[in-house]
Amino acid sequence: MGDEEDERKREEDERKGDEEDERKREEDERKGDEEDERKREEDERKGYEEDERKRKEDERKGDEEDERKGDEEDERKREEDERKGDEEDEREGMFLARVIVMATILLSRSKHVISQYCPTGTCYAGSFSSKEHVTKGRYLWGASYRNLSSVAGPQACHSACVGDCRCRAFQMSGKRCELLDEDKDSVPISRFLSDNSYEYFDLQQNIVKSSHFSPCSNGCCMSNPCKNGATCVELCDHPKEKFSCVCTPSCSGKTCERCSLTSCRDHLVYLRQLGLEMFDGVYQIQTNDGQSFPLFCWLEGQTIWTLLESFALKHTLEFKKLSFLLSARSDDVAFNESSPNWEKYRLSQARMHHVYINATKFRATCAYDQKTTIPGWPRDQMIARLTDYDIMTRKRWGECVRMESIFIRNQSCSNCTVGIFHWPNHFHAHMNFDSDENCFFNPVNSVQNELAFAVYDNVNPESTCCSSPDATTQWWLGHEVGHVP
Repeated sequence: MGDEEDERKREEDERKGDEEDERKREEDERKGDEEDERKREEDERKGYEEDERKRKEDERKGDEEDERKGDEEDERKREEDERKGDEEDEREGMFLARVIVMATILLSRSKHVISQYCPTGTCYAGSFSSKEHVTKGRYLWGASYRNLSSVAGPQACHSACVGDCRCRAFQMSGKRCELLDEDKDSVPISRFLSDNSYEYFDLQQNIVKSSHFSPCSNGCCMSNPCKNGATCVELCDHPKEKFSCVCTPSCSGKTCERCSLTSCRDHLVYLRQLGLEMFDGVYQIQTNDGQSFPLFCWLEGQTIWTLLESFALKHTLEFKKLSFLLSARSDDVAFNESSPNWEKYRLSQARMHHVYINATKFRATCAYDQKTTIPGWPRDQMIARLTDYDIMTRKRWGECVRMESIFIRNQSCSNCTVGIFHWPNHFHAHMNFDSDENCFFNPVNSVQNELAFAVYDNVNPESTCCSSPDATTQWWLGHEVGHVP
């Protein structure tokens, strides 16, 4: 028995020894493989980084070389243009023929080939020299209306000015060319400032008419330079005054670019005066103190609606305690007010107050952004007059409010009352179906403690405001347009 036990222990020790040796061998092989793989990946990474560094270095050198060659080519062309321009200026005789040829060459570069009207209309001709009509170290402040970031030189900038009927002068700083709709003689001398990096040039032109009795026709109105429905009138009495714009009553500026449209209603009036249709969308408005900002306008029937806020269901927590009360400073929270959108948007109290002026109604809607895809839209909305409930000034912890019309999950009524809650820094304005006020309208198939048009503590997925996390709610103020001309 003793020999057998010894033999068994010996075999067990041998087995364990063999297993330990095998385990160590496998461990060594694994570590070796891992080390080899690590070194291979490290070598690949270093190789890739070196290749990438060399590629970027080659690209950088190539870009620098291209830029150097481009600069040399631009400088060569500028010097060549200046040389040719100077030689042209030094020629004598046949001045009229020379300037007409130059006008044809220069004007053909513009987007209006005005020279083709020379036989029956009015052209402008003149010469250019970079050494004449230039004031170095000065620039005209507040007259630049178009900047060209990189031009070959003064000759190219002159050509751009000649090809633009609005241009009276131009100035350059480095390669930047600035076209001006004033010149140093048409503005106060205080606007002609010093800066050694600038060169200022007056545009020198003469009027060339095909006949003494030809009507004014210079082609400057072909590009419709007048904005906001203004009328363009071509002028042919002075080479620096080629057209003028007759603005509509609400607009001003050289091209009628400034319009004092203070509301969505103003935009509607303005467009109808032009015989144009107003489409739903974003319009820029101005306040009386000159501030400008965008608003979303929606015309429906005889009311034009201005969007106060819009939010997706997933952003409810950020809106649920914000009232519309102008007196509640703690609720003066704006979201993306300069970029109207449906997911997360709210005007500041100052802008709400501007919209509130002369408003007569408020409205809440669901999924306005999806109205073209939802059959029977609106399935959820309410409209009321501010005389019945002014959401901008009135706070109530539950009140029956008369609605002009209301839809809840496609159930509707008109001139009926619903329960409205609205409290500063506590409740966004909303409708409560379980109000203790015993209001007239109480839709069926509501969920327990269901709220509509905000807060949404208990969600009813049948509501188009709550059908998904991306479903949206909107609040609006309305201005009745009546018989807008």
